[in-house]
Amino acid sequence: MVKIIFCSQEARTKGCRITPHHHNCSEIVFYGGMASGETIINGTTYGFSPASVAVIHPDIMHSENHLRTADVIFLGFETSAVVPEGVWDHMEHIKPLFLEIAAEMRSQEWGYQRLISLKLQEIITYIERRSGKVHNTVKDLTYCKQYIAENY
Repeated sequence: MVKIIFCSQEARTKGCRITPHHHNCSEIVFYGGMASGETIINGTTYGFSPASVAVIHPDIMHSENHLRTADVIFLGFETSAVVPEGVWDHMEHIKPLFLEIAAEMRSQEWGYQRLISLKLQEIITYIERRSGKVHNTVKDLTYCKQYIAENY
């Protein structure tokens, strides 16, 4: 289960600097709009561009420097999963999940925490796939066996 701690959607102007800080939870940041700049996570500098996603572990110092105006959605959460830390580009396919989470946080209708947890788990799964650290080498080939049995 993933538990949301905070969610914010903000515009960051050209030249905006977010000073080094940390949270006692994990954080995922989605850089939208015309985002361009760099983030420093635990001493490592990463560039970001439109549709980049940054993952920061709990209690890790991080900062941002924006070279262009950006729409940023950032989510603080707790999970037992070990989410790979870093920045991944070309993640536009998960932007709708961030927008849906932000909308759920604003409305806080019945069941919103459960829906947010599911959407966060989906985001985490896409990040794990992109990181290359998760390898599923065993594939279920039952359907192949079934096809052969039925047709040959």
